[in-house]
Amino acid sequence: MPKNYDTGETDFEKEQRVNNQLFMDTLKKVRPEIWVLADIIDQTGINPFILWKIAYHLNNIAIGNKYGQVTVHIEKGVVTFIKGEESDKVNMNLLEKKEKE
Repeated sequence: MPKNYDTGETDFEKEQRVNNQLFMDTLKKVRPEIWVLADIIDQTGINPFILWKIAYHLNNIAIGNKYGQVTVHIEKGVVTFIKGEESDKVNMNLLEKKEKE
């Protein structure tokens, strides 16, 4: 493969870098909310599948009763569980007040 001696990258590598930048620029203009996620994934190296599973559980809560939590369990740098739980909002006293006799 021909190599650019100024940068040390091959023509293919340069073309790939330019295409990736064009794609990201276009994504930023067309779907900025997706660009933010792609940028975070690129910067942090977080597994996108894990973000997808978290979003999946958040959506389940959003289309359900709209109350709940998503918990991510991590052991030694490995995500072992992603758990979404819906909750019922009650806001009631645990003990009922009894009338004085």
